[in-house]
Amino acid sequence: MHISILLRAGLLLAFSASLTVGHAATINFSIEEQGSTVQQKAQVRNGRVLVKQAGNDPNQDLLFVGDKRQLVMVNHRSRSYMVIDDRVINEIAALSDSVTTVVESQKGVLADLMGTFGLGQDEKPARAVMKDAGRALEINGYRCQLFQSFRDQNIDSELCMADNSQLKISEEDYKTLQGFMAFADQMLNRAGSLISALGLTLPQMSMQGAKGLPIGMHSARQNLKVRIITVEKSGGQGVNYNVPEGYSRSPVPFTSG
Repeated sequence: MHISILLRAGLLLAFSASLTVGHAATINFSIEEQGSTVQQKAQVRNGRVLVKQAGNDPNQDLLFVGDKRQLVMVNHRSRSYMVIDDRVINEIAALSDSVTTVVESQKGVLADLMGTFGLGQDEKPARAVMKDAGRALEINGYRCQLFQSFRDQNIDSELCMADNSQLKISEEDYKTLQGFMAFADQMLNRAGSLISALGLTLPQMSMQGAKGLPIGMHSARQNLKVRIITVEKSGGQGVNYNVPEGYSRSPVPFTSG
């Protein structure tokens, strides 16, 4: 499943009931990976971000609720959902640290087992340092400031950040998207093994030090590009999102729940 950080997402929603997301802004974007391009849309309203058919998969939906800092992943194929929150991220981060230490000192059965789940196989990459490149770009009519992410003094990714003078969405929706980006950044940089194990494709970069919202991302190492296409604004209408009755909550691997 290919998912951008823009969507890039529970929530304490009553999983057997319906959640109404007022449809105030829709962010249309494209994800290009390994030569294949898909188009996606993220609906934003009332502190929530909804991405249906995430990664162009009709069986996958994502919903982020900002005030709870929770991301729900709904899988219609398995009739289940999974909730990722700060507790899950912290537990995966702690496990990754301990497994990496053990695997480094004990090659063999344990290393093979953990490698199966994508944990402890590789050395941790150097922490990314984000720097302002000092120039502006334009992506589909939206002006943005270019930032470059350095690891070991080499550029491994780029972000183009736009403020709300370009997007022109409500301040509430802008802050919701900023919260979503901050959550995704934490999830990626503290629990990267979880991201891989769940099959999510996110640009491997940090947004620390970059202001605004990323409307363009490029990871050369992953051969991954994300670009904003258009921003649509509407008012009054809503989107009813239902986690169907009978769906079961799946535990996140290697966590307490």
